Amino acid sequence: MSSTVEVSAPGFNGHYGQRQAKEIISGFFQNNKPLDFTPKSVSESGGSQHFMGRLKTHNGNCYRVFMQVQKDAEHHKEQLRVIRFESER
Repeated sequence: MSSTVEVSAPGFNGHYGQRQAKEIISGFFQNNKPLDFTPKSVSESGGSQHFMGRLKTHNGNCYRVFMQVQKDAEHHKEQLRVIRFESER
């Protein structure tokens, strides 16, 4: 995870430090336990990978999910830069 992450989830929209971003994402999944995830597209551009998919949850909600992961060549890791959960309702 990058030192700052752009997070968009119900009740949250902005750039957050790593610790707060983890808390927000964890809280999202505590309230929206995954039932199914369907990948829709994967692409790569300029050292970044972009993932899009559809998340179905146990409480009946559906979300479009977008993630951007940046390759960190220096540390040989991939770091989450952006994650968005957009309600389909």
